Amino acid sequence: MGQGKSKKPIKRTRNSGEERPPHPKPRLFDWSKYDPAMAQQDNGDTLADELVTYRDRLKDLLKNKGEFVLIKGREVVGIYESRDDALKQAVNRFQDAPVLIKQIVAKEAVRDFGGAAF
Repeated sequence: MGQGKSKKPIKRTRNSGEERPPHPKPRLFDWSKYDPAMAQQDNGDTLADELVTYRDRLKDLLKNKGEFVLIKGREVVGIYESRDDALKQAVNRFQDAPVLIKQIVAKEAVRDFGGAAF
């Protein structure tokens, strides 16, 4: 090896120089477009009323974006700084009855679990 020659850095490419494809953008669900038919089940044990309430009150709820709302039926019970605070209130008031506790957002990423999307 001759002195004075510097090694050229190795340029790494992918698949013979192809650029990496961009990461796909996550699918977002727009809560203002929620349709109760999306949650219909045969046993009637859904939170459709609560989700409709969330949708219908979304504009006002977004004043507290990032906090957690507790909804029972068509009633917004309260807004809380943490999920745990909302859960404690739900248990105190409704014991084990179904309620909706949800972080307040206008849109959120759709998460796929097997054949179901949440």
